[in-house]
Amino acid sequence: ILERLQTCQSLTQELQSFGTTLGDLSRRIEEMKINYPVFGDSSLAKELSGLQKRYEGVVSHANKTETTLLTFLKKYHQEKFGALQRTVFAHREKLAWCVPDSNSDKYNLEMKMSSLQDVEAGLEDCEEKKVYLLSSLELLENVESPEKLAELHSEKDELISQLDVLKTNFANTKQVLEHNVDLWQKYELMSENVASWLKEIE
Repeated sequence: ILERLQTCQSLTQELQSFGTTLGDLSRRIEEMKINYPVFGDSSLAKELSGLQKRYEGVVSHANKTETTLLTFLKKYHQEKFGALQRTVFAHREKLAWCVPDSNSDKYNLEMKMSSLQDVEAGLEDCEEKKVYLLSSLELLENVESPEKLAELHSEKDELISQLDVLKTNFANTKQVLEHNVDLWQKYELMSENVASWLKEIE
């Protein structure tokens, strides 16, 4: 698609030079009509008029084709952006649930650890989607306007920043959860030892 769009843009530029040539011819013919009124009825003037109409038709078709191809690339980029954005949002919500609170018991902590593994797998998925997003933006680099590119880069940077925050929060949450699970295991072991000691004392 990108190659076709670039070819179309290149041909459109060539067409513009033909348009300039046609404009020059048209001016010369008008001058000849003024200087030689009989020339106005010649076949050359009629042929030029037909050629100009064909030229306008080709330019119109080229513009439509270019717009269609560019729209496809923009839509492709928006799909990749939306896919990563939805995934980041979904795992941010899931990660928020995984953060342990002071009332979390062992069962609750284990449930949160299990969900955290889903988030970890989701982060790998995010990295894949990030590669697709960067690739889709690269396709637009030479065919989109500088203003629009600046806007798209800004959106991409913001989303990748959100992903980086998500990864940092994941690492912190994992560390806290593992610490809390470890404390529970130590607590249970201590309880078993105390119970065993009490039995011996009895």
